[in-house]
Amino acid sequence: MGYIAQAVATASQAVDHWPDLKSFQIGNAILAFWNWQSAGEDPVERLPDCAPSETAEFRQFNCENRRKSWLAGRLVARHLYIRHLGIAYRQPHRLRVVSGNLSGKSDRPRLFLDGSPINVGLSISHTDHAVLVALTPGSILPGVDLVRTAEVTSSLCRRWFTAAEQRLSESAPDAGAKIWAAKESAYKALQQGESFFPLRFEVVQMSSTSCICHYAHASGPRRIEITTWHADPDHCAAYAQSHVGNAYPHTLREGVPC
Repeated sequence: MGYIAQAVATASQAVDHWPDLKSFQIGNAILAFWNWQSAGEDPVERLPDCAPSETAEFRQFNCENRRKSWLAGRLVARHLYIRHLGIAYRQPHRLRVVSGNLSGKSDRPRLFLDGSPINVGLSISHTDHAVLVALTPGSILPGVDLVRTAEVTSSLCRRWFTAAEQRLSESAPDAGAKIWAAKESAYKALQQGESFFPLRFEVVQMSSTSCICHYAHASGPRRIEITTWHADPDHCAAYAQSHVGNAYPHTLREGVPC
């Protein structure tokens, strides 16, 4: 039985205390989207589910929106793992999300169980009131990005889009947001420690549900296909993936809600 098939079979055995969480599949990834503002919820109410170290880290944030979005990402990542892989629901504090390396710099987020790393891929993206999370088998490096459509302005496009992308961004009201989300998700899936430089990622082809992005990497150009969609009326989202040790990632198709 494949990873996703096993995960879906296990899901029915788990207790689901999160009716407003929208979960779905894209290829070998399980994703979840949560807009806590539209659901009338507060992530802080779920703080007891966190590991003690995460609770302490949460309290260090001064900005309330930043605290809530940081917390929401960890809560959804934990819930995805519990729901789909059969960990006892009443012990979520055993799981911890770590997003820094040994030097303290930001890195790919990783999921730990009782202090030991779990062999899964994890990607988290959030706005000030919504979060998107992807969980994959450990051989896959996922990249998700969530964008508030209204925040991708013409000035942002002029600064960070190529001339061809600027023309693409005029093809539909949400095209600019999808291009930006695609760039971010491609970076998260492909990066090997380098910083994000948007102009090195160029969306060269786009449809209503996917796009092709080229990455001008130092070791040679890379091509990746990205799935894009509307997470809700205010947000556009993108998902990309690459494989560990593979410079040329597999392509993806449109996700099917489950």
